[in-house]
Amino acid sequence: MEADEEQKQLLPRSVPPAPRLDPWLVFLHGRRGQNQTFYSLSENRYHVRNIPNMRRKCFCTSSHGWIVIVDIYSDDCFLLNPVSMDKRQLPSAKSLTYDLCVLSSSPDDPNCIVLFIRNIKKGRVSVTYCHPGDSDWVMQDLKLEEDHTTIERVVCCGGKIYGLTCYYRRLVIFDVGITLTIREVGGENLPESSSPEMCRYLVNMVESCGELFVFRRILLGRFEVSDIEVFKMDFSRKVWVTVESLGDRAFFLSEYCSTSCSVKESGIKGDTIYFIERKDRSLYAFNFEDKNITVTLPCPNVKNHWFEPAEWVLPLV
Repeated sequence: MEADEEQKQLLPRSVPPAPRLDPWLVFLHGRRGQNQTFYSLSENRYHVRNIPNMRRKCFCTSSHGWIVIVDIYSDDCFLLNPVSMDKRQLPSAKSLTYDLCVLSSSPDDPNCIVLFIRNIKKGRVSVTYCHPGDSDWVMQDLKLEEDHTTIERVVCCGGKIYGLTCYYRRLVIFDVGITLTIREVGGENLPESSSPEMCRYLVNMVESCGELFVFRRILLGRFEVSDIEVFKMDFSRKVWVTVESLGDRAFFLSEYCSTSCSVKESGIKGDTIYFIERKDRSLYAFNFEDKNITVTLPCPNVKNHWFEPAEWVLPLV
């Protein structure tokens, strides 16, 4: 009886907290990342967990209600649904090296692919991909139309996989057939920034409600964000349109798992961009209307998180 009661107490720590309509901010921390702290913005509350399938793992990307996970200690690679805890095995990550990852759709979709991208050198990328359930990865080297560029960001929008190149910020598309090919979408480059040339930029690309957005964080010095410029792709004209208002949506930017949600459904503040930095425990909220940034420490229990950055995970309720 005592063992059963003890098991009941331990059970909640082995599963994620109840899903909400806004994303969790997930920190991996503790010895070798064995613990996870889930922060909910709508609750303004954090939950500490110890979930076996998340211990000492790398979150490669998260979309369509799933997380692509790699275990750097065992080379295990799989998809994980953080609500049902359903696990879909992927081929071994033993020979996998990558800079970017994208999940094209839910693994229940027969056309779903998991795609890893590595920039070999300027003008060339190596892609590694599979369908969930495949026993092996398919590997290819691809040449970009711009010889002097690399792929900086990748995202799935409208069932298609798009990449954004460095330097001229051109949009490319990965066509999945018998083999995988890459081509430029065409149209205009991402507009130049109006900020001083000495400024540095951090770029994120996010799909939201079937639309494709690019966020350009303008840095003063190494880390201080002074402004965020937002653009949306008009596919009918193949031009980037400057966004003046985010409306009833909030956006969440991170290293690998950027996402968005409706503020009407979630109850959080709209017209806001939330972002985190790689080696920082703070949460930054950029008000898109007045350009002010507020900084909070959402999870004071996290003293020194694992070498992997915190990431946003949006579960499907």
